[in-house]
Amino acid sequence: MKIGNIIFEEYPLILAPLEDITDDEFDRIMAINARGVFLALKYQLPVMAAAGGGAIVNTASRAGKVPALFNGAYAVAKAGVIMLTKVMAAELAGNGVRVNAVCPGYVRTSMQEREMNWEAKLRGLKHEDIERLYVDDTPLSRLQTPDDVAKVVRFLSSSSADFITG
Repeated sequence: MKIGNIIFEEYPLILAPLEDITDDEFDRIMAINARGVFLALKYQLPVMAAAGGGAIVNTASRAGKVPALFNGAYAVAKAGVIMLTKVMAAELAGNGVRVNAVCPGYVRTSMQEREMNWEAKLRGLKHEDIERLYVDDTPLSRLQTPDDVAKVVRFLSSSSADFITG
């Protein structure tokens, strides 16, 4: 993909102003990030209902709650995951199935590093400048780690969260 004079070849997630996203790119992002969650829920639910209940934790994103610069299609898809989670939680509460979502912010992963590099290119800034913006936008003044997210998922999946759904 080329935006202006910058070529982004190695990343399937489209990082661009929403107006530059093609219909096919938008559909692909929605299929991966929203439809994929729907299908996983749809086909897991009969198994969970037969077992007498359980806990589902979807991975949404902070981007689904707060506008994401250059990541609008992803933000729309993750907002869909948040609403899907709420609807499924309401529909399944009587079956003993709890459905929640985590909404991680900036998580220090190789994917996040690539996104910071690409956002820096798009905005004409350095990687360090983008990382500083992310850190400054985070109440605890650091990027999350995958372990931070895993701890929340583990809690929501546990019996300690038996009265948390939606």
